[in-house]
This record gives sequence, structure tokens and C-alpha cells, in this order.
Amino acid sequence: TTTTTTMEPGTCKFKSGDALMKALRKNWGCNANAALPTSCPCLGHNNQSSFPCPVTGLKWSPAANEQCVSATVDRKKGWVTGDAIMSALYGANCSSRNHETSSLVCTSTHPDQAEFGVPAGNCSEYGDGYNEAMNSSSWCVGQKFCFVDPCNCNEADIAVSNYFPATSNNGAPTYYSFATCGGVNTWKTDQCANFASSTSCASDEACMWDSDVVVPTPPPSPAPQCVFKTGDDLMKGLRATWGCDANAPLPNSCPCLGHNNQTTFPCPAGLKWSPAANEKCVNATVDRKKGWVTGDAIMSASYGASCSSPNHETSSLVCTGTHPDQVEFGVPAGSCHQLYGDGYNEAMSSSSWCVGQTFCFVDPCNCNESDIAVSNYFPASKNGGASAYYSFATCGGVNLWKTDHCAALASEQSCGKDAACTWSITSTTTTTTTTTTTTATSGYPGVCKFKKGSDLIITLRKAWGCDEMADLPTSCPCLGHNGQSTFKCPAGLHWKPDEGEQCVHATTDRLAGWATGDAIISASYGANCNSPNHETSSLVCTSTHPDQAEFGVPAGSCSEYGDGYNEAMNSSSWCVGQKFCFVDPCNCNEADIAVSNYFPAAKNNGAPAYYSFA
Repeated sequence: TTTTTTMEPGTCKFKSGDALMKALRKNWGCNANAALPTSCPCLGHNNQSSFPCPVTGLKWSPAANEQCVSATVDRKKGWVTGDAIMSALYGANCSSRNHETSSLVCTSTHPDQAEFGVPAGNCSEYGDGYNEAMNSSSWCVGQKFCFVDPCNCNEADIAVSNYFPATSNNGAPTYYSFATCGGVNTWKTDQCANFASSTSCASDEACMWDSDVVVPTPPPSPAPQCVFKTGDDLMKGLRATWGCDANAPLPNSCPCLGHNNQTTFPCPAGLKWSPAANEKCVNATVDRKKGWVTGDAIMSASYGASCSSPNHETSSLVCTGTHPDQVEFGVPAGSCHQLYGDGYNEAMSSSSWCVGQTFCFVDPCNCNESDIAVSNYFPASKNGGASAYYSFATCGGVNLWKTDHCAALASEQSCGKDAACTWSITSTTTTTTTTTTTTATSGYPGVCKFKKGSDLIITLRKAWGCDEMADLPTSCPCLGHNGQSTFKCPAGLHWKPDEGEQCVHATTDRLAGWATGDAIISASYGANCNSPNHETSSLVCTSTHPDQAEFGVPAGSCSEYGDGYNEAMNSSSWCVGQKFCFVDPCNCNEADIAVSNYFPAAKNNGAPAYYSFA
């Protein structure tokens, strides 16, 4: 038997598959009789007319004699686009810089910044409004892509560029692919990845739970990434570094030391946290300023002593801050954020890793756990020249902090600088040969990923009750309506219906945290691809400040953010720019069909309403 078990933590993929490619190649006007491409070369350019980059007037600095192109990028908050000048090298090939030089989302210096290059205001000092690192949003850096000929590309993530629309390219769209450069187009990736369990994953029919995937042959090697070292590789290398006796038997347990190796003293008065009576303290080096800038602090001597120790992050800015803009431990974010308290969160839960996981300090030469790491809080200089080591696994915990730290190292070079991290591919394949059968195993933790074309279609058509004997559809027409009972739009709405316009009832997000409630929206919503599809009744799309708690109700008196309703309906990037319509799932060949949250079965005669963006 040949048993091939692929243990793949999984990555969320944008829709793909044969059904998708067949439909798209038809839309792109590719020769239906031509052989399918077997590769996906970069074009070497972005299809735009180039000109010498101007010497002055740009926020970014072109190289000597560099050529530029005109582009349409996000210039105002809410993804409002405008004209911009970018490098002609943008997207030319996989090694191009692809810097997001002219995007507000990527270069802003504060979440409230309303326009590219214009500071957020005088209530806080956020620089000149241009972040030269161009990393203000996570997607702006790290992933590579290039522009491609869609008829000469075998990748399934091909998409049309918003930066270079057909109007700037002699009437033809410009297409790009991340996959041909080993990158990932992350919008749907992030959506599915937010589901942390198989149950929640199954609630979205466009996602599937990817646990152990058993295949008869090993899959193509995924792109490498930086991960926290585990197992024999870690132990062998680290035991040598720690000076452990190479001839001694490997330990078979990992006892806690019962202390953190530091000199203790009576806890003083004046701390932000409240020590117990007669509690002992130790000196530590923790994050005290924004950006993980460290400084001296006083913590409990019981910190990390045993698995039952409280291990409260009493002195960390990241764990006790009361606002993302807070720059120093215990110091409020500023006078323009009066609603954020005194700058100290007593729950010490401001970041997810700060609570819930237990650990203790250990002797690395007397510990068989493979997550042993050096403490940043107690460096060798504070410990008589010796490092202090800890383990989460010996207490049944997980080192979320170190895991996140390794994952943030995006190159093999930066990964190699941390002894606790290793550069690895995202899947591990183990093959054991015994007879001629392929056996599936299960139980390995999975992650939520976007379903691929054919898998999605087969699964969903069965769930939708489609005729299994019928031919698969070759197109996906819009229904021309959203399946709801219509009535004349009433007066008193926040948005302005046209005269005589019809409306429908919907269930939309009305309170912070996506808490839903009844709403009235246009009957044309999602009727066809040309419908406005304005998010007229969504708090997320119409709020005027991140702290706004209820649809149409201003955030408070501390700042003047208008009347609580943004008529542009662009308060979140997803609210504008993309088109969709409601469809019959049994008469649609698109692989992104999903159930509408706005029109649940209870509002649709017991049947869900389905839509497609593709």
C-alpha cells in the first residue's frame, strides 16, 4: 500500500479551477480552439504609455532617468480614486519594485487621513501625511505579481487591474496575476481565514475546512514561509547552543523552575498594577513605547514561576494600551481621544496573545519540549550573563507571540537571523509504502480556505437541490431582482430614494460588531450588474467615525464627525467599486456563489437568496 498523508495547515486561495478558467477565457475573447497555456509569463510592462518621471511634485523619489506612467489609484478615504503618477516598472515582472507609491491606503500616517499626502489634522502629530515605507496596510508589501496576457496564462487568479482601466489602455483591460510570481491575492483569503472552526467555516458556502488532504501523489511545493521551529531540528541545534552535555540522555519531561531566575525585592508603591500584600517583585525589560521600544519595568516575581502563575502582562504597552495610537505605557493617547481612559487597561487584554495561554521558565537542558525560547523580558545582562528560557508547551499552552513574530519575517534571510524560526514550505508530506492502497487519515488541525472551482460547484449544487442529471450551466445570468416583496419607499430614510422608487426589507449591520437589525433598502439592490448596489443602510459603510456604535448616530461629543451618516457610503473599502447580482445557483457556472446575509431564508419564503460578484 502507498499511504500519502499531506499535512497542510492551508492557505486561503482566491477562486480557481477548470470551471472558472473556461468561463473567463471565453469572456477574454481567447481562441476556444487553441491549446490551454502551460505557463504564465510576465509581459515585462504594464501596457501603459510611458514618459520621463517629473523631477518635482511627486511624494516618492524616482531613480535617475526613470520612466513613469499615469494610473488611477485610491487618493481619498473610502477608496475614492484619482489620477496619479507611478513607475513604469510597476508590475512589469516578478522582480519589479511594485511599490504602492501613490495609494492613500498604503501611505497614510493615520486612520483618519482623508486624502493622499494630506495629514490627518492638528489634533495629533502624525507627520506630513506620507509614509515612505508604503506599508500602512498589510497587503501593500510582501506579495509579488506581474501583468500578464490572460490568454497565455495558466494561473487561476487572473484579475483586471483597477489602476489601469480599459480607458487608459486603448479600450482593453490590463490583467495581472500574483500566483505566477508565487504570491497570493488576499481579499477572499482573509474572509475565509476569519473562520476559526469547521462549524463557522461551513456557515459560508464559499469556504471549506481544509484539514488533512490525502492525495495519491504529492502536491506541487507551496511557497516557502518562516515558521517557528519544532521537533528534532530545533532541539539538536539549540542544545548545542545552550552548552548541554551532548552525551547525556535526552530529557523526557520539562519541569518548571519555580522562579524566573531574577533577584527579588519587595514590590514598591506607585505601580499601575496592584501587588498583593508582601508580594515580591523583579526588574524586567518590556515594551514601553509604541513599536516595541523596550524599557525598564517592575513585574511580579511569580511571573513564569509555574504553570499556575497568573503571568499577567502588567507592564507591557501592547497588553495594557487603551488605544492603538497610544505611544507610551500608561500615558493616554492624547487630548483628542478623551474616551480612552487613563492609558492603562487593567484587564491586560489589549492584544490577543496577552491572555489565555500559560507558560513557565525552564532549564533548557532538562526539558523535552520543542518550543523553548529565550525571554526578552529577562535578557542575559539582567541574569548574571545567562539567558532565561521559557516554554508554553510544558503548561499545555501555545507560544502565540513567537509564532506571530516568525510569521512576520517575510524573507529567508530575515528568518534565518532568529534561531527560533526556520524557513519552511507550508505543507509536509510523509510517505509510507506497504501495499497498493491509498489510505486517508484525519485529525490534523485545519484552516478555513476558499473552495476551488470544481470542488465548490459539485458540493454546492448538491446542497442547493439542483438536478444532478442536468447539464452544468455555461453562464450565470442575473435574476433581475433580489427575490423580496417590494413596496413604495417611505419618507424619513437616511438615504434619498428616487421619486416613486420601490423598496424592500433587509437585515443589515446596524450596531458596532456587525450586530444586525431591520432596514429598508432599494428594490434594485443586486438586481443586475448595472444596479447601483449602494450600501445605504449599513453601519460599516456609512459610519463617520470608527467609534460610532449605531447606524446614523454620531460617535459622540469629543470630536466633530458630522451627523453620523456618510452619504458617500464608502466608510469601508469593500462598500464601493465591486459589482454583483442575485442569481439562481442551479443556473450559474461561477464559483463564488454565496448566500446573502441581507435576505436570509426567513425573509425569502424559506429559501436563501444567492449572489455572485464574478
